[in-house]
Amino acid sequence: MASHEFRFLMLDLKKILKARGMTYQDLGKKLKLSEAGVKRIFQCKDGKISTLTRICSALEISFGDLVAASKFSSNEIPTLTDEQDTYFSENYDAFLLFGELISMRRSLKEAQTASGLTDKALEKHLRAFVKFGFVERQAPGKVRITLKGLTARIPRDGKFRPVLRENFTRSLLEKMLSPETNPEWKIFETRGWGLSEENTQSLKHDLNSLLSTYDRLSRRDCAVIAANKLVRVSLALPVLLYDSPYGRDFQPSSKA
Repeated sequence: MASHEFRFLMLDLKKILKARGMTYQDLGKKLKLSEAGVKRIFQCKDGKISTLTRICSALEISFGDLVAASKFSSNEIPTLTDEQDTYFSENYDAFLLFGELISMRRSLKEAQTASGLTDKALEKHLRAFVKFGFVERQAPGKVRITLKGLTARIPRDGKFRPVLRENFTRSLLEKMLSPETNPEWKIFETRGWGLSEENTQSLKHDLNSLLSTYDRLSRRDCAVIAANKLVRVSLALPVLLYDSPYGRDFQPSSKA
């Protein structure tokens, strides 16, 4: 399960505990764990589906119902407005802050450090985030996240998408070429290839064949999921390709 999905579902479980007036200690008794052990689970940035299903069982709810009711549902994810899209296109470091602060749910100080922002730049972006309704100011050095969801859709024809594509490619290059990168990663060492039109079409064909193979596997997996009444949480490959630098040329199949 993707880390952001896990965190979002854990937030929903926290709300269920609060609504029932239950404490970590109460839940710990049902799970046969200490209060500290339950607290560590809820503070994790990532986790397994088995952890979620175990908690759901203790609360006498189904994992499927939790996912279905979760605000992570795609129709609940807001889309960036034109103003927000333009701001991120002109301030890429603000998008990095958005990811650390809102998607990763880090503290303001941790998000600032991870984004490499100066105090002045942080203040500038926070003013914009308040204006956009992403956060609310609280005590000094603290904010409360008000955006519904852990992320936002990026308009396909907006100004920010090409900026994100360029920075995605650049960050990938920097990682691949870094002396600290595991040598196994460098099997895909990037070079400047000059491809003829014929070879470009051949590359597209090969990648589309890869997607076609993936779609067949996906249909098989979905049949298994349906037969066992499981919940499909995510399919990573099409999402990665859709938001990668190849997104314009390769559209993942909607069939599953």
